[in-house]
Amino acid sequence: MIMTTNFEEEINQDFTKHVIVFEGDQIWHSSPSSGVSRIFLERNNLGEFATATSIVKFEAGSRFSSHIHENGEELFVLEGVFSDEFGDYPVGSYVRNPNGSIHNPFSEHGCKIFVKLRQFQFDDHKRVVKSINDNTWSKYTENCKIMNLHEHNDEYVYLLKCNDCVEFRLPSLRQRLQEILIFSGTVVDGTNEYTANTWIRNQGLCLTNPSIKNQPVLIYVKCSNHI
Repeated sequence: MIMTTNFEEEINQDFTKHVIVFEGDQIWHSSPSSGVSRIFLERNNLGEFATATSIVKFEAGSRFSSHIHENGEELFVLEGVFSDEFGDYPVGSYVRNPNGSIHNPFSEHGCKIFVKLRQFQFDDHKRVVKSINDNTWSKYTENCKIMNLHEHNDEYVYLLKCNDCVEFRLPSLRQRLQEILIFSGTVVDGTNEYTANTWIRNQGLCLTNPSIKNQPVLIYVKCSNHI
């Protein structure tokens, strides 16, 4: 279901609360571009110039008009291939477009992305393009690997990949805000189960005693005082 929303309100702007959003429970909202819809995870308003975190879906052949990134754009490709005039970014690609950059995004065959808008620190000007297929994974524990995606001041973004283990932990400084997105697999934390495209944000750790259910997991993690 896609809903058109044109009123102004805030979504998940109380950063003292533990927030959990399951993709399957959400409504897809239309965008100004035909064939592009969004799930709002957090947003300081519902206009088109919001500080926002969203899951965005491009239907095959759809595109978003050329736009400038005010205070940056960070995205992770969840499904399909996301493209712009600078290249194609298949599933598992991570891209940071800094403040002032401009592009014309589209998807030839359709895609789904996790995207954060207008959340860069003022002195963060680095463009980053990485992939889960890059040979830059490091050993974290015996059964987990970590890939550093970006670091700037107090901000730390990484991927954690865990195989063949029952329990694991997220490297994090507890005094920071943390947010995660389950990219693949199922994470069990206490009596809760989190499947792919579940988004969680918390002051401190998002997961207290996580374990893997049935298959390996891949998790996007961001820690910062500026989420």
